[in-house]
Amino acid sequence: MAVAFPTELSLLTPEWLTGALRESGVLAGGRVVEAEVEPLAEGHGFMGSLARVLLQYDTTANGAPSSLVAKVATDDEGARELARQFGLYAHEIRFYTEIAPAGAAGAPACYFADIDEESGVFLLLLEDLSSDRMGDQVEGADLADTRAVLAEMARFHAHWWNAEDRPELEWLQRDPEQLASLADEYCAALPSFEETYGQSRPGVVAIAKQLGAIIAEVAGEELRPPLTIMHGDLRLDNIFFTASGAARIIDWQLVTLERGGIDVARFMAESVPTALRREHEDDLLRFYHQQLQEHGVSDLSLRRLRSDYREGMVQQLVLSVIANSNLDFHSERGDELIEVMLGRLEAALIDLRVPRLLRVGGWIFRVRRVGLGIVRVLTWPFARLRRS
Repeated sequence: MAVAFPTELSLLTPEWLTGALRESGVLAGGRVVEAEVEPLAEGHGFMGSLARVLLQYDTTANGAPSSLVAKVATDDEGARELARQFGLYAHEIRFYTEIAPAGAAGAPACYFADIDEESGVFLLLLEDLSSDRMGDQVEGADLADTRAVLAEMARFHAHWWNAEDRPELEWLQRDPEQLASLADEYCAALPSFEETYGQSRPGVVAIAKQLGAIIAEVAGEELRPPLTIMHGDLRLDNIFFTASGAARIIDWQLVTLERGGIDVARFMAESVPTALRREHEDDLLRFYHQQLQEHGVSDLSLRRLRSDYREGMVQQLVLSVIANSNLDFHSERGDELIEVMLGRLEAALIDLRVPRLLRVGGWIFRVRRVGLGIVRVLTWPFARLRRS
């Protein structure tokens, strides 16, 4: 059966876009007469192909976008099959159709979202954020941008607090069978990680091997509430900043139910320069906690947040190890980004005394929430490189 929407960027015709924008409510009158499709830079999206679409109308179209971003499935058949198998595309479509309208962290407006479940092809038409300032993960976030991201995520997390009690969010829960394979996935990937980074990052490799010795004891346990909706790929390359400094966040394929502190750890471990994190880490955790409270959260202690945050750092190590074995991220910027991220992560793990806790053993350092649908690591950030 034919798919009812364009499945390739070249098929985005003025006629079809006119209908889609009218259906979304942003085009009240007139029609699109020209649509110039500009593919975004290679490496922009490993699991998807993206383009900026410049629009012209036959009359003044008040409120209609002059440009938008189109996202379709990747041309890589292997990556497309993996995305279909683990529901990555379906998750992002459902995010924009179900989660974003009810409250999302500065997500771009969505003009169209649909997926063919059988083939896995999809189409997203999203607000073009190119007029905002995009974050640069290699450079790292400054203090103001870090606070803006934590404030926005606290608002989002608070909105979906105690998500484990909401039946309509059951689709965001992890597959137990996938979690059960976490330890095996990690241990199988560890030799490749050591081979790749043993010379350039021996410290983080040593910590990874420590974790490998106990991961079978601690992986795959049930998450303890309270849970919320986690972005899952919260890093600076996925964030834009408005002129007023507010954070706008993109790339929602990895949404799942987790603790808010895991998102915070991901951002702090890999997007905040080490010196800045060391100077302001505790103040920033307190700031995020305060923001949660201001938005109505009353059942999370600062002590619990710190514990979640430390475990979140370990999750990033697990992601790094498994991703290295599954995907080819290499490009000029990709190599630089990986080295910067691993350096920041190694420093954070050491500062939080993770190597010492791992030496004590799994009974005291429970990495029970490390299983975040780990197979979704196939959309690891190194692959979505610098945006235009």
